[in-house]
Amino acid sequence: MCTPALHGAYNMSKRFTISEEQIQPTVSAEGVRPTVRSHWLEEAARQFRAIANLPQGWDSYASPPPEVGKLEMGWRLLVCLCQARDLPKPHINPTPSGGVQLDWEEEHLYFEVEVVSESAATYLWVNDVAGVEETGTISEGDPLDAIIQFVRRVGRR
Repeated sequence: MCTPALHGAYNMSKRFTISEEQIQPTVSAEGVRPTVRSHWLEEAARQFRAIANLPQGWDSYASPPPEVGKLEMGWRLLVCLCQARDLPKPHINPTPSGGVQLDWEEEHLYFEVEVVSESAATYLWVNDVAGVEETGTISEGDPLDAIIQFVRRVGRR
């Protein structure tokens, strides 16, 4: 997985930041290369900043505030996904377990990725019409081709 350095100018909390530098370049096994800059990445950065600042009990069920490591993993994952052209913007939400969830939905198709630790996420793919459901895990360093294909399937009309 490409892993941009996490430092910079957009202060999300005392310990979690997103910078313009993170939105531009990414680092992969081949080295630094420019991103395909998604038109929605700035908006996604604003959503991550808002999630990072949620307090204890943000959902009225005493859920913990988001964990910095999980947010960092979610941001790295999202920036890597932006390498693929024409992916639609995900819905970005905090989770009651202190993580972040990215999801895409179109009619009967649904795909979500939930960051469950600093180095892993789970995914769920659902096609209601075909009665298909698939789940799995993503670890830091895994190729993202399968994830990109799921997102593209949701984005087709």
